[in-house]
Amino acid sequence: MLRALNDPVPRVRRRAAAALAELRDERATGLILERIANEPDLVEEELVDALGRLGDPRALPMLISILSSPRPMLRRAAARALGRFDDASTAMPALIAAAEDSEDPDLRRVALQAIRHIGDPAAGEALIGALEDSHPSVRIAAAEAVVEILPPGAAPALRASLMRFPDEGASEVAYALGVLGVPEDIDLILQIAERSGTAGRRRALLGIAHQLGTETMAYRLMLREGMPRDQAILELLRPLRKNVTVEAALHAYSKGDDYAALTALAEIDPALQPLARRPVAEAFLIAAPRIVPK
Repeated sequence: MLRALNDPVPRVRRRAAAALAELRDERATGLILERIANEPDLVEEELVDALGRLGDPRALPMLISILSSPRPMLRRAAARALGRFDDASTAMPALIAAAEDSEDPDLRRVALQAIRHIGDPAAGEALIGALEDSHPSVRIAAAEAVVEILPPGAAPALRASLMRFPDEGASEVAYALGVLGVPEDIDLILQIAERSGTAGRRRALLGIAHQLGTETMAYRLMLREGMPRDQAILELLRPLRKNVTVEAALHAYSKGDDYAALTALAEIDPALQPLARRPVAEAFLIAAPRIVPK
């Protein structure tokens, strides 16, 4: 299989690289690096991908150099490969430059994903800048990285991004604002949830749940539908069933009256008042766990 890396048929070389990466053959890294160095014009995406899957630190300089390749597919493959390493901190300057590449939004996205995996705070400024990218996929990658790296000063950029780009990328940005923002941001996040589809709405609501300390339970409730969900809510609130306000909230929820249900819960915990003022579908799922005694 090692010899197949030099096979004259490209398909055979690609399959050999993928198989060696799967087998974690320690000899493969040196042979792949040698092939790339000797025949740079014949480098294939699978060879670059194999270096990432092998995770050998010897490959880092070569992958960093490939980030400057004139071939877009190789640049993206190098960024993906770097994102698989346990420690690729030496690649951060090159990845930050790739994340700011004005010509290739796919490279920006993949570089941001690699930065998220590496988790280097040095990328904070690049992440914040990417929140203003015109491509939703790039903003989504930036928001996901912001949640992992928590760069100082990200919250204002998240707010600005939501105001400027209320599109399919907004729900992930809204989640990030829930993580890094303040209670005053809840209404803006609810606005995004209100105009999103089911998946986007739930993601935005989970950002609020993170602030409220209910994310884990809210997520579990969201995974259920119909009767199983209703039973889970009843079980969750069982310790409070003698509370008339809780009973009123449950009754309103069973009737589909989200406003009344959330208003009742907000009487118990004022932190839920923003949810009552803008009753978005399924907001009850993030509010109900808040009133349960710890």
